[in-house]
Amino acid sequence: MEIEQRGVMELFGYRSAARLLEHLGDVPKPAAERLVRRARLLNPGRNLDGTPIPALAPATGAAARTGRLSTPMIDVITGVLAEVPCEHRDSAETHLLTFAAKAGHKQVAALGARILAHLAPDGAEP
Repeated sequence: MEIEQRGVMELFGYRSAARLLEHLGDVPKPAAERLVRRARLLNPGRNLDGTPIPALAPATGAAARTGRLSTPMIDVITGVLAEVPCEHRDSAETHLLTFAAKAGHKQVAALGARILAHLAPDGAEP
């Protein structure tokens, strides 16, 4: 995220951090794009005009930095939080992280589905 904030083009001459990672880290393009997308969801960033972009899942990012979460667990939590309305996101993230300490990513995905069903019992609007 630091490279993206400073400007990957100015620092290294690449158009994106994923492309830089692909070339320098010898990482396949889809894997590099997933890694950068995951980093954007877990860490705050900045738009081109300098305005801040808040992280979707800051507590998940903090837990991931300590090594308590696996990659599939991070993807499950951020996938659920992307669908949760903003006003409920903090509490949903707290519940998911608490459950993640004791369960696997499939059980956390099931809890996420229950949370989403509770918040929108009728499903998406037509």
